[in-house]
Amino acid sequence: MTLPHYFPENSMNYGQLIKIKEKGRVVEKQKRIIFGTPKIEDIETTNVECHNGIFRGRLSRLIRKTKCHSKSLEQLDNHIGFFQFFWNYVNPLHEKLSPAMEEGITHKLWTWGNFLHWKLTSLN
Repeated sequence: MTLPHYFPENSMNYGQLIKIKEKGRVVEKQKRIIFGTPKIEDIETTNVECHNGIFRGRLSRLIRKTKCHSKSLEQLDNHIGFFQFFWNYVNPLHEKLSPAMEEGITHKLWTWGNFLHWKLTSLN
């Protein structure tokens, strides 16, 4: 397996959810632990599906058959990077806090001006 090779032992939980469908409707969900010790009830795909839906809804480059599709991987990568910055630093979600504020990465909501005039300082 690849993930356990790159992450320390017991630092990550990973489970699998298999949706059994009949006539296009989910009739059963089978869950299994792949590695780590996740709670079986915590194995779900809703967070990933929500995130993918937000990406598709907000980034026209990810929608099929649009004029806005990226003509190069670099364009797509840059566009996703800008969206991730906006989502994590500029966009308030819960109680007027951005995800970066909730995680303690920053103490304020950023503006595009903050981003465009920000200078990388030495991390040492």
